Amino acid sequence: MSAKITHGLSGTATYNSYKNMLARCYDPESASYHLYGGRGITVCARWLALNGIELFVADLGLSPSTRSREYSLERIDGDGNYEPGNVHWATATEQARNRRSNRLVTARAITQTVGEWSEQTGIPYSALYFRARLGESGERFLRPLGNQNRRRNGQ
Repeated sequence: MSAKITHGLSGTATYNSYKNMLARCYDPESASYHLYGGRGITVCARWLALNGIELFVADLGLSPSTRSREYSLERIDGDGNYEPGNVHWATATEQARNRRSNRLVTARAITQTVGEWSEQTGIPYSALYFRARLGESGERFLRPLGNQNRRRNGQ
């Protein structure tokens, strides 16, 4: 009797990400199915093959996670399918910057998220988010916090 040969990835961050991707797209009982399979997002035939996990790893490499959820799969085009060229490993911070719900602001001929502007300028996220909600952009969006306080005090 011969031993069954497997891919050896069961229980790894890579395999868990692979299985979760399949569930999001094909299991109506999955909590996030409506955001993926329910919207028509699919997994390429290559990764659905009998040896799909091995082909998935050949295309993406192993998850760089040392902890189970440090990195996860991100689709580059959020409306695109899970397929080579549209998927990569990303941190939660990287993924948060690519959400459809992010507010993008253009200043200094650069368009980026409020969070990225906050990191670059040191202006608190909450202040920049409020300015973005008011529709501010350009230099007005990036003005230092102190300017507004002086105006309120009549200076």
